[in-house]
Amino acid sequence: MKALKKGMPQDVVVIIERIVGCNQWGGEESTNKARIEEINKALTRLQCNTIEQDQAKIIKTYQNNYEVKQRIQKAKEVF
Repeated sequence: MKALKKGMPQDVVVIIERIVGCNQWGGEESTNKARIEEINKALTRLQCNTIEQDQAKIIKTYQNNYEVKQRIQKAKEVF
């Protein structure tokens, strides 16, 4: 993930971290109540319920920057 963030503006770094985190935590499954709570807290902290809209805003902001779009796409493929 470090390579994805290198040289990117701070708002792009934040969205990359959120995308990767949401993908990681969103793929977690558990029947353990404590683990389920941990997963839900992480998803809330990362604001995964708005990740698509927030990502779209970043892409629009940097619509002429191919590198930003490419890195966001690669972040989606991490997990």
